[in-house]
Amino acid sequence: MPTKIEGRSSRQDLIDDIVEAPSSSSFMSTSNSSMMIDGSKTLPSRNYSSYSNIPSLFNNKTKNEQINHTTTLTHELRDRLHLTLPRSNSSSTMISNDERRRELDLVLKHLYDGKLLTSMNDDRPSSDVSDSSIPILSKGPITRTTTTIKNDDDNKINVGNIEMLSLDDDCTSLQRELQEKELDIIHLHKEIQELQLENKLLKAKVPVMYQNGHTSNNSETETLRREKDVLQNELRSQQELIAKLQQQQHQNGIINRSNKLDEATLYQKEALEKKLKVILTRCILAICMILGIIGCLFNLMIFCQKKFRSNSCSVHFITTSIFNLLVILCGIIPELLASYQNYDIALYSSTFCKAKSYIIHVFLMISRSSVALACIDRFALCSPNANIRRLNQRHISILLVIMACVLWLIVPIHVLVYVDIQIPNRRCGGSSTYLIIYSIYAAIVTSIPLVIMIIYSFLAVRNVQLTFVRIQATTINTNENINRPTRVQKRDIQLMTIVISEVIVYYISTVSFPIYSIYLAITSDISKTTNRLAIESFMRYLALKFLIYINSCSIFYIQLLASKPFRQECKLLILRSFKRDQNKRTTKVASARLNTRQQLNRFYNRQPIE
Repeated sequence: MPTKIEGRSSRQDLIDDIVEAPSSSSFMSTSNSSMMIDGSKTLPSRNYSSYSNIPSLFNNKTKNEQINHTTTLTHELRDRLHLTLPRSNSSSTMISNDERRRELDLVLKHLYDGKLLTSMNDDRPSSDVSDSSIPILSKGPITRTTTTIKNDDDNKINVGNIEMLSLDDDCTSLQRELQEKELDIIHLHKEIQELQLENKLLKAKVPVMYQNGHTSNNSETETLRREKDVLQNELRSQQELIAKLQQQQHQNGIINRSNKLDEATLYQKEALEKKLKVILTRCILAICMILGIIGCLFNLMIFCQKKFRSNSCSVHFITTSIFNLLVILCGIIPELLASYQNYDIALYSSTFCKAKSYIIHVFLMISRSSVALACIDRFALCSPNANIRRLNQRHISILLVIMACVLWLIVPIHVLVYVDIQIPNRRCGGSSTYLIIYSIYAAIVTSIPLVIMIIYSFLAVRNVQLTFVRIQATTINTNENINRPTRVQKRDIQLMTIVISEVIVYYISTVSFPIYSIYLAITSDISKTTNRLAIESFMRYLALKFLIYINSCSIFYIQLLASKPFRQECKLLILRSFKRDQNKRTTKVASARLNTRQQLNRFYNRQPIE
């Protein structure tokens, strides 16, 4: 397909070229076109298959450069062009060559008049048309164009054209010819669009007057100026980037200093926290362990006496003392060993972590349940209802203790499954999801014994007061009426004091753990400062490794301070132990004296009489 037409005086010659059947080489031919404007040669090398080779404003090439572009029209492009352009109906394929020539003449006429261009521009958006107002070519004769076609190709095209025109009856050949002519028209459209773009670029290169008096007549000078502007913009952007990097480096230096200060303060806080933990563990917790073991042993010796052994309430106190002793041995001793050795096996052994958490939880809950059952037993003992008083029996108390042990061996099995070593913080506990569930569970299981203790202790005091009223109404002797109210009132006060003291110590030593668990679950996704992390670590130590053992170590001493009869029993127990030693010593001395007397008598009896 020729690219430009030069030296033709009439439109008929152009139509003859269009009617000629193009060969396959016409699509692969190389076109070198040039346009002479004001005596200068501009914009070489035009491509018809795409707009990618249209000259750019910043494309600085010499005048003698000529670029050869080879374009291959693929089947996909041919089909797309075939669908986008208006086609002739199937009924119009059998028209003669004269009619086809007239149609092409009409198309070219409209083409050069600018109607096709305006119709094509109407398909664009309004913004594109307004921004790129391309002038329409004039209707005059086309000048300053050249066409180079090889003679061999022309001969092949003419022969092919004659052969194709001779087969007017073959519909298929006519349709193929029509499609080829439509493709030729498409190339003409592209040629005209390229010419319009050339005109636009040439108009953009008019001389510009600058403030310094220089003009931009030379396209190379304009290109250099634009390149200079681009380089200046790049230099400015690089300077801004350097300034940003310097500012960022300065900020990083400040942040590094602050981080060093934070690390130093964090190190100091960790050192202080370790010192406090060591003091609490090695001093206070060790003293609590010794006193707790002594108190549990005294409780066992007091309530295992013959006069208390048959009492149902003593069964619960014996159970409480046994499991408190187990809590002290299984909980406090490993903490002391970890403090002295600086190595906690629960942080490195998953099995030991699970077993320790499960065993301590089971022993603590059985001990707390035994205290709650003791309060229920006191309530049943003082109840005016005979059916409730039947619960105050030794075998029923033993059965309730066994049921409590089985219950608390089954309920906390989830601790064995979900409690493990948490690697990020290196702690023995549950994950964030399990902590939420466990915090709710801990709040429930620690609140139930506390509520039972409070309710049934006050009910027991109330039953004692009602019993005193009944006794006072039935008594006749005035001396008894004067003495009994004081004794019953003292018992009420002693019972109330024991209950309130046990509840307070139980609340202080137990409620901190569920509160800490709920707080840790709520604030697990919040960014925390070093101060907050240090405080949380210390509170975790108090809740899990210190306060939780206070209740187990202090029950004996609470009863000793609150109850005078209990103090008397302790004194008697201590005196009996000393009296037994004294009796043994006296018996030994007496037996030794008796032996010496017998030996002396025997000796004197054996001497001869003078």
